[in-house]
Amino acid sequence: MMLRAARRPLAGLFLALVLGAGCLLAPAVGAEEAKQPLRDEVSQLVEKTAKMLIDEISKILTDEERGRQFVDALLQVAEKQIAESVTRQVVAALAAKDAELSALKKDLAELRQQKDREIAELKARIAALETERSPPALVEPQSPPSPPASPPKTLLGVSTRSHAAGAAVTAVLPRSPAAAAGLKPGDVIVTVDGKAVTSQTLPSVLDEHAPGSSVSLSLLREDKAVAVTAQLADRARFLEEESRLAQEAAGEPRPAEPVVFGVTVEEKDGAIEVYQVEEGFTGKVIGLARGDLILEIDGEKLSTREQIVAAVKKLRAGVKFSLLVRRGEETMRIEAIGGPDASGAKLIQKQKVEAPAAETPPETPPETKPETPQPTPPERPRGFLGVDVGETDQGVVIVRVVPETAAAAAGLAAGDRILKANGQEIRSVADLVRVLGGLHKGDKLSLDVRRGEETKTFSDIALPAQGEAVKAPEPKPEPEPKPEPKPEPKPEP
Repeated sequence: MMLRAARRPLAGLFLALVLGAGCLLAPAVGAEEAKQPLRDEVSQLVEKTAKMLIDEISKILTDEERGRQFVDALLQVAEKQIAESVTRQVVAALAAKDAELSALKKDLAELRQQKDREIAELKARIAALETERSPPALVEPQSPPSPPASPPKTLLGVSTRSHAAGAAVTAVLPRSPAAAAGLKPGDVIVTVDGKAVTSQTLPSVLDEHAPGSSVSLSLLREDKAVAVTAQLADRARFLEEESRLAQEAAGEPRPAEPVVFGVTVEEKDGAIEVYQVEEGFTGKVIGLARGDLILEIDGEKLSTREQIVAAVKKLRAGVKFSLLVRRGEETMRIEAIGGPDASGAKLIQKQKVEAPAAETPPETPPETKPETPQPTPPERPRGFLGVDVGETDQGVVIVRVVPETAAAAAGLAAGDRILKANGQEIRSVADLVRVLGGLHKGDKLSLDVRRGEETKTFSDIALPAQGEAVKAPEPKPEPEPKPEPKPEPKPEP
């Protein structure tokens, strides 16, 4: 039915084509100025041919089977042409995309090579700048920084120089925490417990940790990340031990430590009376007690505090010495070994001896009484500070503070190093005894001491007599802050 319906339009189409061809031939014939009869014959021939074609196509379309085959053939030709066209378009599009991708890959490779060259040039320039700025040395010369508030307390045991990634290790101290942790010259310390460091900031960052604590170190070793843990050392103790080992290696004898008796004494009846004995020192170990009179040390007679200070200063830890002591009616000779504390002290023997004969004082001419006797003021007792001191290589150090004394009330503490007393420099115990020996009850004392890394001044310490208790003053309440006065408004001009 469909083919029959389309027969007339197709016939009309072929008729139009034939007629069009006839029209085209007609002008050509006319152009040759053919005669009219010839034109008529040509027109008849064209019409006849067109009718024949129309009849043939009509026959084909009239036969349903042949018509279907004709249409199927046309459709197959059309589908084939369409498929070939689409395929050509897809292949062309894929080829274009592949060309674009190849071009992008080429551009990316060239860009990567260019960036690699730029990075290599920058690294070379950085290395050249570091070489110019940092000569090979154990400690890199740097511009003098502002003085630190206190010297470092901890020690890792490395010398460093600046590096782009952190602090580059140039040397490692033997037997140091760094050596124990396996650090090597050439390592770069990047962080300490996660905190980034440089050669300049490494000491202060390490000092944020207490001696003996462990820290985690992030390193760069031959461009590889390495993590280690180091236990920090006490700087002062480590350096002292290193100095001792160096002396032993050089064959130098180690200086003996001084002996600390740990007793408070006073002058009495031409001898030295023991006022108080502290636990944990040589005096307690060898059996000294309150009220004992120390007559001699190593055969040297004693009658003043200056003399006993000088005699004790000569004693050395681990070396034998002797004391002549009077206790009540008995006189004893004590042989012992002294030390800086009880652990190094030892009593060897204690035996009774006859009291030494008293010296006969020289005869003096009888005094001539004045005609008008003048009353003499009563002698004031000597002032009492209340400290036990020892002498070290660093000076005079307070070993103990007696409770309820002027020293305790003023806030002095064991370990304080006395620098000055009443403005006079104190280099030895004898210097301190000379200053204190001229002070009496009620006199004022001023001390400059070194406590840790801080210098403190204790002014106007009122000295009591020995045996008088002194209580620490109660803290004064802090005054309430006064409100700031409001500024008066100024008149506008």
